[in-house]
Amino acid sequence: MRYKRGTLLTILIGTMAAGCNLNPKVREQIKNRRESSYKDWLASREGKSEQRPLLKGNLSLEDAIRTALLHSRDIEIAMAEREKAEGQITEAWARALPVVNLTGTYTGVDALPPGSRHNYALGATVSQPVFRGGAVGAGIRAAKIYGALAEEELRRTVQDVIYDVRKGYYDVLLLQQLEIASADAVKVARAHLDEVKKRKDQGVATAYDVLRAEVELANLVAQNIQDANRLGLARSSLLNVLGVAQESQVTLTDKLEYRKIEPDVEATVRAAFMDHPRLLAAEMSVCLQREAVKAARAGYLPDADAAGQVSVAKPDPQTPALIRWGNAWRTILSVTYPLFDGFATKGRVKQELAQLKQATVTLRETEEQILLAIDQAIRNLDDAARFFESQQANVDSATEALRLVDAGFREGVNTELEVLDARRALIQAKANHARSIYDYMVATLALERASGALKPPAGSGPAAK
Repeated sequence: MRYKRGTLLTILIGTMAAGCNLNPKVREQIKNRRESSYKDWLASREGKSEQRPLLKGNLSLEDAIRTALLHSRDIEIAMAEREKAEGQITEAWARALPVVNLTGTYTGVDALPPGSRHNYALGATVSQPVFRGGAVGAGIRAAKIYGALAEEELRRTVQDVIYDVRKGYYDVLLLQQLEIASADAVKVARAHLDEVKKRKDQGVATAYDVLRAEVELANLVAQNIQDANRLGLARSSLLNVLGVAQESQVTLTDKLEYRKIEPDVEATVRAAFMDHPRLLAAEMSVCLQREAVKAARAGYLPDADAAGQVSVAKPDPQTPALIRWGNAWRTILSVTYPLFDGFATKGRVKQELAQLKQATVTLRETEEQILLAIDQAIRNLDDAARFFESQQANVDSATEALRLVDAGFREGVNTELEVLDARRALIQAKANHARSIYDYMVATLALERASGALKPPAGSGPAAK
């Protein structure tokens, strides 16, 4: 169907207007909930919110991980999914267990001899599925597999939270170092500018030298402002990952530290293939889909049920003419064989087989992704190690250069400008050194994630299991 532009615009305006006017009670409820959320946000600024606690004081990396695992919304969702899986297991077992129903009736009629005006009946029925073509067993096995799948998804979520916390923590540590380095560079540049102005007054520097020093200072001030802003954003991001109020005031106690590792590629790949939550979840998805195929194929087979009924009634159910309490019972065994269902079972089986193929391909693709992630992490680790070694040597060289220039300045050989240049070079070398340590720590973290080896600290609660 095609609409003219004017007609389409009229429909859109009418739809928006209807959305504003329809369901006023619902809109009022939503408005009240939004108002409550806004009040929670106000309370969080004062540390009074139950949803977003306010942290103050020192914060180690382990404490940061524990805090995130305690307050993570993603983990709450994954744990709810695990509870859902437990409910599905119970429901699956119910399809194999007997069903017992009790009934009771009273009927009042205009009695005609030899009938009764008042009729009572009490009954109990027990029905037991005997055979469902394997669908019941497949359903129970599928529910158990889904429960294990939910456990792996929870473990994967925990690892994702740990990765985000550690990465965010490292980001703040690095940006703290860079902000300090740029602030020190500003101090050096300002001292340099003062020195150039003095030299100009003495006639040994030009106005161009002063202008160039002023431009350098302005650029470094801008860089320091950017570093401070990036540090603030990194802190906000870390607090968000921790699930705490943005007004929290914490001091990170861990430091950037280089710890060289020598990864064993074969052992790393084996660990990933055996224990990575993504791979285990993908493998379980294949098993889950195989059970779905079995359940679908059960539609080709007969169903058998057994039932027993007992009733106590007045008049006597055996002899209705007798106005007295009596009882009756019967047993039933029924078998239903589907001769033709309009190809419904064939269609279901075809769909489940196609999904099984998709799950199998997804498993192989997940394996390839994990292998690629491990390869990239090891390469990045090697590059980061070489970068660290070069920057470590660079810091040593810059430190020695500053020592020599300082000694020369005291002896009148070097100028104050040369001393400032040496200090600026050392500041930059230290910043690059901090960045090299950060790169190595992030590469190590990426390798742990790729191999599924991220572990929560001890005592992190049930969500960390």
